[in-house]
Amino acid sequence: MKKFYFALMALLVSFCASAVDYYLIGGFNGWSLKQANCKFTAQGDGTYVLDFNGTLTSGFKINDGTWGNDAANFGGSGNLVIGQPYNLTVGGSSGNISMAGNIDNPHIVFNPTAKTLLITGQEVEASFKYGLWGAFTSSTWSAGDMTEKDGKWVIENLEVTYASAAFGIKKMDASTGSQVDWISADGASAITAAGTFNCKVEGTNWTIAKGTWNMTFDPEAMTLTVTGEGGGGDDPIPPTPTDYTGWYLNVQGDFNSWQPVGVAFNADGTVEATDLAIGTSEFELKIWNGTADSYWGNASATIVAGEPVQVYENGGHMTISGAAADGVYNVAYNAVTNMMTVTKVGGGDDPIVDTAVYALHGQITGNAAWETIAMTKNEETGNWEYTGKIVAGEFGMYKNGAWMTGGGVTVTEENYAYSFTGSGNSKNELEGQYTIVYDPAEKTITFVPYQGVIEDVITYALRGNIVTGEWADYAMDEEDGVWTVTLTVVPGEFGIKRMNNGAQEGWFAAKGETAMDAVGSYEASGVSSANWVSTLEGEYKFTFDPETEILKVDQGSGIEAVEAAEAVEAVYYNLQGVRVANPANGLYIRVAGQKASKVYVK
Repeated sequence: MKKFYFALMALLVSFCASAVDYYLIGGFNGWSLKQANCKFTAQGDGTYVLDFNGTLTSGFKINDGTWGNDAANFGGSGNLVIGQPYNLTVGGSSGNISMAGNIDNPHIVFNPTAKTLLITGQEVEASFKYGLWGAFTSSTWSAGDMTEKDGKWVIENLEVTYASAAFGIKKMDASTGSQVDWISADGASAITAAGTFNCKVEGTNWTIAKGTWNMTFDPEAMTLTVTGEGGGGDDPIPPTPTDYTGWYLNVQGDFNSWQPVGVAFNADGTVEATDLAIGTSEFELKIWNGTADSYWGNASATIVAGEPVQVYENGGHMTISGAAADGVYNVAYNAVTNMMTVTKVGGGDDPIVDTAVYALHGQITGNAAWETIAMTKNEETGNWEYTGKIVAGEFGMYKNGAWMTGGGVTVTEENYAYSFTGSGNSKNELEGQYTIVYDPAEKTITFVPYQGVIEDVITYALRGNIVTGEWADYAMDEEDGVWTVTLTVVPGEFGIKRMNNGAQEGWFAAKGETAMDAVGSYEASGVSSANWVSTLEGEYKFTFDPETEILKVDQGSGIEAVEAAEAVEAVYYNLQGVRVANPANGLYIRVAGQKASKVYVK
């Protein structure tokens, strides 16, 4: 009966998964939903394929043809490299997938379960142009054209008359005009006088005082230089009158599954949504102006009930400070000033115990590709910690296995608690041994120097979709310098991961021909390699020799081997390479003599 039940459930899951349609969407097609030539074709093995006829430019996503389903909104962090697997992020706050160049007629393989993307095709050099995009004269956003002068992009005599002028810089493909990246503030975002301001991709939108301004953007230095004179503000200029008839406010978040009910604006641009069980959920404002939706928030602000706060377009998701899980709130918004106020109207006041699981996600453990880095909860402080060898690179934070935020900080100081609430990726400039501490209550991240001994513990794992059809890691056991794992496999793709203290630092796959259809020895490469494509079915033993870079595949015996007890005492390390005397309740690396393996200790 149990076998029938699980088989039925598997059939239902398979049927439900196959019912989802996925589409490629981005600047290359004007972000148009459900274009027929951008629809993926399900392959029946959990993957989807699209052979796109045209040029794919940087700055795109994959979704189900809507913006309302966060679980089917796939983006990324960092540049995608042609021919290499790319890890996707999921959710409304996920960034656009970027590339260094364009791709003509790409072949795209998408796995929504493994959250991976593989693109092959002819890469062509891309050239770019830049332009401003902001609310300079009213709450309606418009373009500010920039011209190129000696490698820098300039706009002169920009008139700003709107009291809440927010803006950023569009990076666009020069040939198509499609948006590639959104560039905004890296640090200080309020411009009230002339100066030079640091920029980054997916930072915080700038705000600028009324006045007449000249701006020069340097793409190489990533700086914006502003000259000119502000209008002061003693004699405020009223914003351009707007007809708010047909405008609607939608407060959406986890609390209503991102499916809100719209509330009509008043004639003066004010509106209030009432009795919303927001609690501890993330939320944002979705505003319909009669023509299109826009999304407003302020991820960097502390939202306190009863206190007005400025919100910005694409400003990120928000949470209410000190909220109880059953907290009920009214949300008032003024479209003229872009000010929001939340007011508590019901629910308890007890502090909430955070049951979420947090993890780092980025390049800061030495792997150029983005990877998820497990953290451990400190039960005494409630903070989440990772101890290991850290290098310079970009990173962000996962919450419950999904992308939470990039943080939007640049880490240059030790023992400093950075506010980790920005929407753009964070950048670490420190190198060495650190304990990274994330405080979910204060939303801060701190890099604390670690003086203990962190030993390099190298392990390998087979990673692929050749067991269940979904991408997963399968730990390999080491003996006499070679690494083995025996699996019952189905057709699919895979490669071999090299890990140092649990963090990936290498990827080995086919050196030449990718097809694997028989037992034998296969050459591997850790440079510009493509995944093996296996048609094997049944039980097979995979043996990888890192020294010779040869993967040997043998038919499995079907009989599980019973190992003799080790003659030497086993030594245990955590995934950060720190030796543990008495391991308990977790995943560890066990080293006994010349044999190393990952084990779970209860």
